This record gives sequence, C-alpha cells and structure tokens, in this order.
Amino acid sequence: MITPTLAQEVSQLEAELCFALADPTRILMLYALDEGPHNVTDLATMLAITQPTTSRHLKILVQAGILVSWK
Repeated sequence: MITPTLAQEVSQLEAELCFALADPTRILMLYALDEGPHNVTDLATMLAITQPTTSRHLKILVQAGILVSWK
C-alpha cells in the first residue's frame, strides 16, 4: 500500500536526483569518472573549473547517492 509518507519520500528522492543531474558540469563529471577514479584537482583541470566548484558539484552528487567518495 502506498502511504502518504512513502509518496512524499519518493517525491523527495526524485527531486534530489533530478537536481543532482540538472547541471551539465555534473553530467560531464560523471562521464569523466566513468573512465576511472580521479581526484578533485584532476577533475577541476579536466573540466576547466576551479577546485572549490568541483568539490561543490561532487558533494551534490555524493549527497544524491550517485557517487561514493573516499580519501
């Protein structure tokens, strides 16, 4: 049975996923990472964006459950 709580949770997950994939830079990151792991500096260089911007985009992808990060 689909409860109002479940419907709300699904809507929230959908919103987070759509937000994470709504930016072309984040999609380019996913293509770059599909080739293999890269650190933040490498990604920033590949995408011609700053390191803080790269980190912010990666954080959004991790929070959405699309990426897993490790140090």
